[in-house]
Amino acid sequence: MSSKPELHFAEWLARRTQITSHKGGWRIGDAVYNQNLSLLDDVVGSWSWVELLLFNLTGKRPAPALLKWVEWSFICVSWPDARIWCNQVAALGASSQASSVASTSAGILAAESKLYGPGVLPSCYTLLSQLVAQSRSGESIADMVASKQKLPGFTRPIALGDERVKAMQAASLELGFKPGEFERTAVAISDHICDSTGESLNFGGYIVAFLADQGFSCREVTELYTYSIAVGALTCYTDVRNDIPGGFLPLRCEDIRYDGPADRELPKSQ
Repeated sequence: MSSKPELHFAEWLARRTQITSHKGGWRIGDAVYNQNLSLLDDVVGSWSWVELLLFNLTGKRPAPALLKWVEWSFICVSWPDARIWCNQVAALGASSQASSVASTSAGILAAESKLYGPGVLPSCYTLLSQLVAQSRSGESIADMVASKQKLPGFTRPIALGDERVKAMQAASLELGFKPGEFERTAVAISDHICDSTGESLNFGGYIVAFLADQGFSCREVTELYTYSIAVGALTCYTDVRNDIPGGFLPLRCEDIRYDGPADRELPKSQ
């Protein structure tokens, strides 16, 4: 879509003072519609929350195996560890006596990192799409890796390897999935770089590879994991909420390692 405002002016005028939706809405006295379904009559009592999420993102009701896979993948990023940066933000919110909504929302925002967390998924998708295209053209794994300055989806902070990948690969086999082209390419790249650097496919890269093989677009993958870390963040909030105010990770100035310029006199005002 063009970004030039003048090209949309007529549309803006036509929509003035109106709220429209292609997804559904509440018809008072009739029903709450979610696309072509009655939310309260057709969905409540039959669907899971994640099933509705997938349906609203893709327009298709997921197969039971895919639904279970997505739910399990959410569990893999729901660690109750306040040392993880986004969970730490939620815990700090509790320590400052902020609400659970504000603290968890802040944790979700913090997770949108360009290096790790849900924020890196678009870069992973772009990279894997390029690698698959290169593989189809007959390039070797070594040449494919050498052509890239960065490999989002194939590194991890602190530790080498990613236990979540192994857990979900086993779960995928249990659910009847077989590795597709994206996943096979990702694993081949992972095996190659592991031999030389010790790095390997991380969970973000694996999520993207698996879901790309299931036909998900980059936007759908990214939107699906928008608040995937919410359970972990909220858990860390509840762990701290009844503690003394400011009791989570208290610091004094001398606890901070400073590597900047040395102390200096402030210039006197003229």
